[in-house]
Amino acid sequence: GSLDLWDAEKLIAGESDALISRTTKHTGAIKSLQFNPLRPQILATAGAKGELFVYDVNDPENAFRLGTAAARSDDLECVAWNLKVAHILATGGTGGFVTVWDLKTKKASLTLNNNRKAVSSIAWDPHSSTKLLTATPDDTTPVILLWNLRNSNAPERVLQGHDQGVLSVSWCQQDADLLISSGKDNRSLIWNPQTGERYGEFPE
Repeated sequence: GSLDLWDAEKLIAGESDALISRTTKHTGAIKSLQFNPLRPQILATAGAKGELFVYDVNDPENAFRLGTAAARSDDLECVAWNLKVAHILATGGTGGFVTVWDLKTKKASLTLNNNRKAVSSIAWDPHSSTKLLTATPDDTTPVILLWNLRNSNAPERVLQGHDQGVLSVSWCQQDADLLISSGKDNRSLIWNPQTGERYGEFPE
């Protein structure tokens, strides 16, 4: 999997030199990527075979890998930076685990067991550095789990409402009482993730 960095203004203008760089650190598909909201020049990419890389866009060739290569690593499906602490990010994958990483030590600091169900999306609480949500794409257990890292043995809350697997979650940055989720059931549900109350849904 190659990662291409583009100059957006040149790309929109159709200029031929819009490509800034191309790197091929990943040996398989890149499944998810996200810029660090607190340090915009830092980019994380996650993908097949458990590969997770962190780049400085000013020096993309010197990206470093988090974690080690394993013979049977699960694919990573999502990556999300903590919104309050710049050196913390989380990944989720097909194996049903969420790993919280610390860039200062370049190691995993915590692993959550997502009921052994794959993780399709992660969203951090915009106002708390220790809470996050995970979405489960499995049709038999289409739930959203709210975790508090201070007590990571079990989720703090389970949001149930989708009829099929949940594909994505987005936690409102301006109002931590608002969450939107979308699923394979073609539904977009609105929640209060703090209380578990479901406010309603958008039309299909």
